Order: sequence, then structure tokens, then C-alpha cells
Amino acid sequence: MTMQLNLEGRHTATIANYRGCYAPTLGASQEDKDLFYNQLSRTVSSTSFKHQLFVLGDFNARVGQDPSFGPKVLGHHGFGKENANGTLPLELCTEHNLVITNTVFQHADKLKCSWMHPRSGHWHLLDYVITRQRDLRRVRLTRAIRATTIGSDHRMIRSSVFLTTKPVRRLHRAAHIKKLDVARLKDTTTRHSLQRRLDEVLASDDTDERPQFKQAVYDKVVRIVGYRRTCQDWFDDQDAETHRILDEMHDAHLVWINNKNNTTKKPLMSQHGALRRKNCGI
Repeated sequence: MTMQLNLEGRHTATIANYRGCYAPTLGASQEDKDLFYNQLSRTVSSTSFKHQLFVLGDFNARVGQDPSFGPKVLGHHGFGKENANGTLPLELCTEHNLVITNTVFQHADKLKCSWMHPRSGHWHLLDYVITRQRDLRRVRLTRAIRATTIGSDHRMIRSSVFLTTKPVRRLHRAAHIKKLDVARLKDTTTRHSLQRRLDEVLASDDTDERPQFKQAVYDKVVRIVGYRRTCQDWFDDQDAETHRILDEMHDAHLVWINNKNNTTKKPLMSQHGALRRKNCGI
């Protein structure tokens, strides 16, 4: 999955997400590994070099912390030891002048690791954010975050990047057209009143021309039915009652926070809360 963001200066940021593809694990066949990285290499090559590139994914690979593989590919703050799978992303980065941003920033180990082995209990870094070496200056921070609501055994990797997006051109919105409140015609009295006014227009000699007749009819309709209100009036009708309830609830809250040990005052807050929800239609 790829996503493109339009930036200033006719540039583009391409984000390639390989989290959903899930890179082959250590026990996968060499054919599957070559197929995955060949496809990823074609995606990187198809992105114009003048555009920024960010590759996100679960690579199931440990790249280690030895910067001797490439001083611009790995930073000085990696984690763990390189394994057989780790050689593949390192070769990809060397071929396309990419850098693994996870290894650039100094963190505690708990902010580097993204996955714990279920049997050994050891933590590893398998998920990476990769970008071009020339765009590393735009990356402010890359670290693991321990989210509590994520349905995965991997920690999320968050990367803060400085990008200047292209301003969105907004079309001028058309002038608001007032709509007649035709729902009032359901009332018999209103309907009869409108009929009498229209009869007066038809009997008048001042509306022989069509534009004048059209305007006269419209004016009569507006005078009888009026315009439709764009906002609900239920809140305006209960404005005084709502303010009274809010004032009482505020006073009760002040009493309670001044003496939280008094449990007899807490039900008063609940009572006003329920009353407020009832009046506001919640």
C-alpha cells in the first residue's frame, strides 16, 4: 500500500506501508524472501528520486547495531545482533541509499524494541521506518510506543517527520440560499391565509408582466410561511432552565470537592447530572 502527499515546490512524499504485506519470517524459504524484497526494490525504484520516500513495515529482521555495514545505512544506536534476515533490508538500503531511522536516535532499550519473543522473553527490533539518506534531516524522532489498545504483539513505531504540505485550494462556496418553511402549510389556517393572499395577487392589475407577478407571489409566500430555520430552537426554549441546572450542578461540585469524604453530597452531583442529560435530550 502506498500513499502520496503533495508538498510545496511541486514535490511529493511517498509512504510505502509494508505492514500489511508482512515480510517473510526467518523460517521462510529463500524464494519467498527474494520475491518480497524484489517487489519492494521495484517500488522504491519507481519513486522519483526528487520525491521523498518513507518505507514502513514489519520486516521480521534484526539489523543489529554494527554501523560498519554502511555508515549511512545504520546509525550508532541500533539494538541487538544482526541475523540472517537482517542482511536483506541492509542490502536494500545500501542499493537505494536509504537509512533505517530507528537506529539514528538515542533511546533507552525499551523505546527501541518492538517485539518480545514468546519463549525466551527477549526483546527485538523488527519494525522499521526507512527513508532516503538525504531526507534524514526531516526526521525528528523515531521510537517505539507502548499503546494499550492495540491488538498486536508488536509495539507501534512512531516517526515524527517535518513536511510542508501544499495548501489546499478551497473553492468559494455559493451564497447561502434561504429556503421557505413549507412545513407550515400543513396547518389549515396558514394554508387558507396563503390562498387568500394569492387570490389578491391574481386579481390585481399591477402584476401583468411575468417578473412582477413572480415577485409578488414570492413576497406573499414569504410573509405567510417565512423562511426555514437552519438551527434547532429546542436549546433556546430551554436556555433559562439549562443555565439554572448548570449553576446548581457547579455549586454542588464546589461543595463536594471541598469535602470529598462526605458521601452524602456525591448523590447530589449524580442527580443534577441525570437532570441535565434529560433536559438536553441525551
